[in-house]
Amino acid sequence: MEFKINREIFLDGIQKTLGIVEKKTTIPILNNILIKAEAGKIKIIATDREIILISDYEAEV
Repeated sequence: MEFKINREIFLDGIQKTLGIVEKKTTIPILNNILIKAEAGKIKIIATDREIILISDYEAEV
């Protein structure tokens, strides 16, 4: 997957997930975020099983 996006916008999106992604968990998938490339945008997704954050950002995919 390759995409181009403004660095500050991308880092802001990643930083928003830090409050949701669990640091210590017995379920490894909860330690990660999902970055999904779609037509003209990327999606950054994170969850802790109670809260889910889905952010869309314009990008060149």
